Amino acid sequence: MSHQTEDLWEFVGRWLPRPPARLLDVGCGDGISTRRLRTIGFDAIGLDPEAPSEPGFRRSKLEQFEAASRFDAAVAIRSLHHLDDVDTALDRLAGALRRRSRLVVFEFAVDAVDDAARDWLAGQGLPPPIEERWVHEVIPLTTLRKALAKRFRELIFEPAAYHAREAGRPDLEPLEEAAIAAGRLRPAGARIAYEKW
Repeated sequence: MSHQTEDLWEFVGRWLPRPPARLLDVGCGDGISTRRLRTIGFDAIGLDPEAPSEPGFRRSKLEQFEAASRFDAAVAIRSLHHLDDVDTALDRLAGALRRRSRLVVFEFAVDAVDDAARDWLAGQGLPPPIEERWVHEVIPLTTLRKALAKRFRELIFEPAAYHAREAGRPDLEPLEEAAIAAGRLRPAGARIAYEKW
């Protein structure tokens, strides 16, 4: 499954400063997004507890991260909803960024996985994006946005499809988008850009 679509990268590119800005890729996982940012000219550092063991990556949780120098911007693709300590992590993130730096986010809105979403998913033969037993461990998007608003100014919020790609069925994304447009389904994804206060 990959949420790193061309429309997501267009959104990211629209809100980031120009290369060769110094970027922090929060929750970089296997480093695909960090490497992509580098190929388009950014000085990108990937941060993740399971980041690759190679130069340009830091193995750390955001809650423990200490930047040697400040970044011009940060990207967080499907990572902030996993934070263990929201306030500490976002304080660390804000502290790692220069004033007026941009933070570009793609997030999962677990609070949108309601009965209508479960019905739509079942109708498409798709599993839920998260097992019920893990829902309590995911930070709701409404909670995350409130915490971010204490440190960053929200510049834009774009609801987005999520379920089809999460299930590895990008071919069903047009159906999901149509259900969202018709009001039958709440968007479970969000593209957001922020600026540090």
